Amino acid sequence: MDIFDKALTESKLLVKDGVYYEVRLQDGHACIFPVGGGIVTRVCNLKVREGFQIADSGIPKTYKKGFFTIDNDPNLTFEGYAIPGDLWNGFDKPVFEVQVASSIAEAVNEELGDYYHCERDNENNRFTLKELEGDYTHEMNDFEIEVDGKKLVVVSFMTSNWCWEEV
Repeated sequence: MDIFDKALTESKLLVKDGVYYEVRLQDGHACIFPVGGGIVTRVCNLKVREGFQIADSGIPKTYKKGFFTIDNDPNLTFEGYAIPGDLWNGFDKPVFEVQVASSIAEAVNEELGDYYHCERDNENNRFTLKELEGDYTHEMNDFEIEVDGKKLVVVSFMTSNWCWEEV
């Protein structure tokens, strides 16, 4: 029994290069599904089958520090925290400390000002981001996480809306 059969029959996750996969049958074929979305691939079509491992402990639940970007733009790259393997449509879901989120808001207003306007509402502990073309407003509230025993106040800045990637 190979690792893909084991993952399928025992309902285990696989992990490769920090990305987690489910193995399920689709139209009678064993396929790997990236957790959080992404391209589904038939196991028989994988060009490289090496490097996959059973993720016995499941997806991590702790935040890891990193740098995250939109469109690999150096002007839109910021320090934040994400849970490895916790993805949205295959993209990272970072959170940012409030002062970093303020820098993101400034960069959004400068770099993407034709499409968005962002501002900080300190009284309500949140950011608001207005989509200028669609007349839609996103409210991004502060919340607390713990990283290495330290509590941090963070904001999920357009996570699960924008395509953030770790660099």
